[in-house]
Amino acid sequence: MKTKLKSAILGLSSALALPIAFADVPINVTQRQVLSAQLNSVNPSVSSAKANVRIIIDGNRAGIFIQGAGLSPQTVHMQHIHLGTACPTSTADKNSDGVVDALEASTVAGPSVVPLSLNPVRSIVEGIIAPGTPPPAPSVPTTPTTPREEPPTRDLGNISTHSAYPIAAQNGSLNYIASIPLNALQRALSQHSSSEETPVTLEKKVIIIHGVASNIQLPNTVKGFPGVSATESLPVICGQIVKSSE
Repeated sequence: MKTKLKSAILGLSSALALPIAFADVPINVTQRQVLSAQLNSVNPSVSSAKANVRIIIDGNRAGIFIQGAGLSPQTVHMQHIHLGTACPTSTADKNSDGVVDALEASTVAGPSVVPLSLNPVRSIVEGIIAPGTPPPAPSVPTTPTTPREEPPTRDLGNISTHSAYPIAAQNGSLNYIASIPLNALQRALSQHSSSEETPVTLEKKVIIIHGVASNIQLPNTVKGFPGVSATESLPVICGQIVKSSE
């Protein structure tokens, strides 16, 4: 199973990679690394979803695999790696409305820095982190590039090709696989970090998956990302990235 998982994740390197150049950044990966995260409910009164995350860093790429269950069916689920090292709990509910909303969660988990979208490399390049989060100013002027032909759409299971983020299946499951170049990952992490950690690592960062069905009744005080509904923005599950064995 682990061999198949490794092949599935790292085998997407050519399928999902975009021919985008990144400035050199210090990355010292001398051996294969395996990380994992167990995502549990942020708002148990609203959702009891769970997810397992496995990250394999091998060579110059990071393969990311997410397997979720109990999510709102046929619903878009934004998902991001955050710069903070703690998941929000009920203590983050500052307005005491019984729900930890997206803005309250960010005060604990920190800013979202790596979008786990259908095309994370493009999202990083274009500064698409989370709705309402302005991208950092580029450190150097960008050079216009010649328009290129888009790669053909590929079947990624129950991941919708009509949305920037995956959509849960009818049974509430979500399966996500992506392969991200380490220099792109490092760029996303370092641009938003004030830490002296060089390079900035994934270990101890947190992952949050958002989104519940639009018919879920939430208090009027629950805030969403700017331009995004409270239900789409609601943090559902969160977990910390830790070192793992094979």
